[in-house]
Amino acid sequence: MIGLEFQTMRKVHQIDLSLYELAVLDYEAAKLAPSAFLPKQKAFLESELGLMRKEMELRNLEGEILGAAHF
Repeated sequence: MIGLEFQTMRKVHQIDLSLYELAVLDYEAAKLAPSAFLPKQKAFLESELGLMRKEMELRNLEGEILGAAHF
């Protein structure tokens, strides 16, 4: 269940990455004002942070399981 949640988070993050990359292109081409770009950048970084936290949670859980199994 947790693995499935993580896989879904990765897929969502990939979409967020694509949207962020498009926003960066628009910003660099001066099609997007800083006031519009910065919230997009913040949202992407928060998505990335959430994914990193979930990955750490899974690694900790894996360590606990392996420790309990004495591997």
